[in-house]
Amino acid sequence: MSPRVPPPSALVPPVALALLVVAAGCAGPLLGGPPETTVENSASDEYRVDVYTVPVDDPAALEFSRATDGGRRPLDARDVQFPSGERNVTLDNEGATLQRRVVLAPGENVTATLDGWNRGETTVYLVETADERLVYTRVVDCGSGDQSHTLTVESNESFRASSTCGGF
Repeated sequence: MSPRVPPPSALVPPVALALLVVAAGCAGPLLGGPPETTVENSASDEYRVDVYTVPVDDPAALEFSRATDGGRRPLDARDVQFPSGERNVTLDNEGATLQRRVVLAPGENVTATLDGWNRGETTVYLVETADERLVYTRVVDCGSGDQSHTLTVESNESFRASSTCGGF
């Protein structure tokens, strides 16, 4: 009895699977890396910028709080979207990670890569004055790699921000 040779069509799935695994390994760098962020202070005062990443399906589900004498108090989304003097604000969602805290002197610029970012995570910027008063919040929900974010503090507590989202 001679050995049974499978027909050529039976070899297609294993060969296709092997090629897919090899292609996936090669495609890794093409999918983009973590976001790069640049924060600039064109104002005459010092600012603190906290940059968080958080796994949320809906940015409207972000949870914030502020320090009080007795601990922390939850903030309404409106308090963060339209800051009204809240101090020492943090992002409190489960899985939220403070990626970078930058204290910017007047005229200072900082560029950093958010190495702890994972694909699909939302990036949140909280900008506070030197006395920890929240003055600006920005939420970037790109979901892909090859991101770059720029945030500039202008004079009179005005802000300019842009984000580029690319990749897959």
